[in-house]
Amino acid sequence: MIKFNVKILKLAVFLIVFLFSAVIVSEIASAKDVLPKGGSSFDTAVEIGQGAYQGGALKDKEVEYFYVNAKPGQEVKIAGAFTSGSTYGANCILYLYNENREEIGGSMESSYESPALITVSWLPNSDKDLYKYYIRAGSYSSELASYSLDVSLQNCYDAQSEVDAGDTFDKAMTLSSGEYKAYLSGSKGTDTKDFYKVSVEKGKTLTAKVTPQGEAAISLTLYDGNRQELKAEYASNPGAIITNSASIAESGDAFISVTCDELCSSNLALYTLDIATEGEPVEEVGDSEEETYNKTEAEELAKDLVKKGRSWLLILGIVAAFVIILIIGVVAYFLLKKKKKAKDSNILSTPGTPGSP
Repeated sequence: MIKFNVKILKLAVFLIVFLFSAVIVSEIASAKDVLPKGGSSFDTAVEIGQGAYQGGALKDKEVEYFYVNAKPGQEVKIAGAFTSGSTYGANCILYLYNENREEIGGSMESSYESPALITVSWLPNSDKDLYKYYIRAGSYSSELASYSLDVSLQNCYDAQSEVDAGDTFDKAMTLSSGEYKAYLSGSKGTDTKDFYKVSVEKGKTLTAKVTPQGEAAISLTLYDGNRQELKAEYASNPGAIITNSASIAESGDAFISVTCDELCSSNLALYTLDIATEGEPVEEVGDSEEETYNKTEAEELAKDLVKKGRSWLLILGIVAAFVIILIIGVVAYFLLKKKKKAKDSNILSTPGTPGSP
């Protein structure tokens, strides 16, 4: 009986310790970092990183400025919770700005009996190596008892890589046949177009298929190695699967463009890209041995004719020169003979002078 009670006691102690530890771990996991005091303007904005932050009370119309850095292909997402410090409620604001201090997202919400929840997100393209985004949070009217900010940098890289696919031909990501996951920003960013480059063979057919996860109306375009459009396909309705294919006229590179802008989706668009090439390649056939022989023989014959022609031209030139000289000599001879005869005739016809016998 005593042994049984000892076992029960040990079990009870173990359960108490386990539950106490679980509570402590839960509290630690849910704890937020203290939000540092923000700046009073863009120029004095305070840098914060990814994490969950708990801020303090704010006065009527008091706002704070922060900034966060993000890489291309990283979705910046800010979630704010604002608690009013007035029985009449409060209007709360959370806005996101780009490096040029232009507003790119956010809103104003009211807090009464429950906190006001505001979320803003943005996905940048690959134009720069690093982006800076400003956060403006606080009271639009009436004081706040407290507020919190959850800052996340979600990696939305393309094609199972660690980078964002470029949005131009020169920055196109090189892929091969296969299935890939990728992201586009829709209206929530500047990453509205992804370019991919694939190696293709003449005679084959390049096929690309895009399957959006959600209601995005994506467009899909194929280009040849000269960056000339081969064929474009557009979603007939939001969420439509698009397939595009084109025959390859020349071996080399081809390009695939996937686009989703503000008209395509109001949210981040995740899609699957399937790339395949089908058919038999057409070999680049050169001249046959017979064609090469005939071509060489013709070239040699032409060279021989040219050589002989030059010789004949030289002979003809010499003969022509001799004939011309001969003609000139004969003409000169007859002219001189005629002139002499005329002179003799004049002498005979002239009368004698006085005193002559």
